[in-house]
Amino acid sequence: MTGKCNSYAFANSKKKLKPKINTTIGGLVDKLSYWSILLLIFLTIFLYAILYFFLDTYFEGHGINSPLPNFTDCLYFSAVTFTTLGYGDLLPEGFSKLLSIIEVCTGMLLAAIFIGKISSERQSSKLALIYASMNHQKILELINDVNNAVEETTRWYNAHDNKRLLDTSKNLYDLVSVIRKYLTVQSLEGELAKQGNDSTLKRLYVSLEKTQKQSYIIIKTSGINQNIITTHIRIVNSVARIGNSMKQFYNQNDKVTNILDELIREQRRCTTSIQKQNIVYRTEITDDLIDNINKCKGETFDPKKDFERIANEIGISKRLLRKCIKL
Repeated sequence: MTGKCNSYAFANSKKKLKPKINTTIGGLVDKLSYWSILLLIFLTIFLYAILYFFLDTYFEGHGINSPLPNFTDCLYFSAVTFTTLGYGDLLPEGFSKLLSIIEVCTGMLLAAIFIGKISSERQSSKLALIYASMNHQKILELINDVNNAVEETTRWYNAHDNKRLLDTSKNLYDLVSVIRKYLTVQSLEGELAKQGNDSTLKRLYVSLEKTQKQSYIIIKTSGINQNIITTHIRIVNSVARIGNSMKQFYNQNDKVTNILDELIREQRRCTTSIQKQNIVYRTEITDDLIDNINKCKGETFDPKKDFERIANEIGISKRLLRKCIKL
């Protein structure tokens, strides 16, 4: 059992996830505020005015065609060049021609960013509202799916039906994997954790924590075959990865961070418990367990011959089997 656990050991990486859809430049542009863009515009005009004044003062024939070096004229020329107005009363000379071409390109770029940000603000707000609503519904569906899968797994666990327990365990692992990919992609590309779904996401994390605790019990239980144990080790590790990757989006939310930390700690407890080989036994008698025993008994049940066989086949203690048969 220990070897299987080590095969799926969880690596607690500190490397932060990064968006893949947006480029680095696109991400920086998205983060710029109106005041930041305006500040860049004024700084650019002022900086180029200084360069024009420097060239006009110290390098004759490479500034602007102003009779006397004058910073006011240079500032005015920089402004009309940046905005691509080009009145024609002042003209660049020599190296300032190249400088003015660069400033025109810079001005067109910053102006496009500023205008684009204004025109897209209302549309972005509506899209954010739609996105938040869609994700709220999707997360509620995932919570419901997780809870149903946990209930189904618990049912066949208590029934000592290893075949059906393995099937439901695999389905639960697939569901957790889907959730992990969904949360990662939506948080990176759509800022899921910042779109007003905190309470719903918190409920999802709590459901995942319940899933981990269930897996932890199944892993320690006597009579569980190795394939089921391996599947639930994967579930514990996958949920822990969710906790580790989602923490970076909740720097200011201690309540959610504590839940995510608990997902990581549960994985560590699971590993420690398996290494110490702590074993528990199922003691709950359910209708499904009785039905399972009756199927194994068949029509010609002989207590002397079949008692041990049934106990081993179902994976329960002889003591529990006696209680079930007496019922």
